Amino acid sequence: MENAGYEILLGQLQNTINSVGYFIPEIILIIGLVILIIADLIIKESNKILIPIIALAILVSSLATVFSQWGMPSILLYENMLRLDNYAVFFKVLFLLGAIITVSTLGFSTDNRKSFNDNEGYTFLIGITLGLQIMSMAHNLLMIYISVELVSLCSFVLVSFTFDKKAAESNLKYIFFGGLSGAVMLYGMSFIYGISGDLNLPSLALVPWESNPMYGVIVIFTIAGLLFKISAFPFHLWAPDTYETAPSPLIAFMSVATKAAAFAILIKFIFFVNSFYLLAIPLALIAFCSIGIGNFSALIQSNPKRMLAYSSIAHAGFILSAAIVNSKLSLEACLFYLAVYLPMNFAAFLLVDILSNAGGGKEVENFKGLGFKLPFTGVIFTITMIALTGLPPTAGFYAKIFTFSSLWEAYQTTGQNIVMYLLVFGVLNSVVSLFYYLKIPYYMYFKSSQNELILKPSRSSQIVVAIIALPLLVIFFKPEIITQYITLIKF
Repeated sequence: MENAGYEILLGQLQNTINSVGYFIPEIILIIGLVILIIADLIIKESNKILIPIIALAILVSSLATVFSQWGMPSILLYENMLRLDNYAVFFKVLFLLGAIITVSTLGFSTDNRKSFNDNEGYTFLIGITLGLQIMSMAHNLLMIYISVELVSLCSFVLVSFTFDKKAAESNLKYIFFGGLSGAVMLYGMSFIYGISGDLNLPSLALVPWESNPMYGVIVIFTIAGLLFKISAFPFHLWAPDTYETAPSPLIAFMSVATKAAAFAILIKFIFFVNSFYLLAIPLALIAFCSIGIGNFSALIQSNPKRMLAYSSIAHAGFILSAAIVNSKLSLEACLFYLAVYLPMNFAAFLLVDILSNAGGGKEVENFKGLGFKLPFTGVIFTITMIALTGLPPTAGFYAKIFTFSSLWEAYQTTGQNIVMYLLVFGVLNSVVSLFYYLKIPYYMYFKSSQNELILKPSRSSQIVVAIIALPLLVIFFKPEIITQYITLIKF
């Protein structure tokens, strides 16, 4: 018995050692966290500009090693806790690109500098990125929970760097809903462990889910934390206030990266549970509510950041509607949507920030006439809004088309009426989104401004935003830039 126990322990140790070589991108981030903490202590105040440069170097180094992992055979790491494959690498590239854009753009506006003036923010941003990368590889319920909580705790601190009364109130909502959804998720996971006797995701496929109606409640409990991360109904109430008060690059990163990470896990969960009536129908209802509430609430917003917050809820519903179909086409639709959502949302939030500073206010009313006074910025913003609507000639058009195509294919295959209802509802709501996405360009070009004091944005900020928005046009004409990689991804 002692020899058997020793052999098991030796095997686990060998597995851990072998796994280290595949964990290099995350090890770089962990070492980077330590470096940033030490650098903040020893670098003089006059040289604090070095902190974001160091953070940028850490992220670029991690991204370089992630690229080298593409095309590797799927491998299980750390006693089946993590799984490294093209699916995980795809998401890790998204997270690191988002983090690099965030670090590069945090200094564009005065409120962002104020929020990050103590430099701890960059450390927490690296911490979030580390948690997101672990989420993309998580192959075990316990690892899912740990990585989700790592992202949550860093996010709670990061959004709290804006010190005012309104921000404190919105942060309290964020923390409350985050803590509640995390607790509910852990409660659901405990039941799944009791049912299956295992925490690894493949064990979910062995459970007879439709044999007991209570299993449906357990599954919904388990994905509650993920629904919070994607700001889907009914865990969306924190989003508008938090999006309004947090720094624009930071909230753009959280709205894209954390949403993508949550979908990375949710898609796996749907794949292994694979029960239409137990999981797909409740998630379809959540998608209905998310799309409807997001779009119709965005219609009445006068603050552009709150409008983008509600639109992100609607986008979560669109992506979720494709995810529930659980097919090869739906997987590709979700991945393509998330890939183009990165430049769309980053460009939108950064442009709102630029226009708010130029117009001297944070309401749509302050954007009157800015289209002619800032022609370059106005054109980029209009292109971005068209992309978010899902119209040509932008990549957003393909995102919507692929999503609707996956729903149509699922309806032809399964004959489920709820899939057709979701398709029709999504198309109609895409029309609704026209009215609020194009409201800002309408004010910029068709409303005259009485304010002659325009603060012109720096040339560097305009160039960076243009670079971020450029893929929206390029991908429309060459979608294979993304699709050639997405088609290689499978479970």
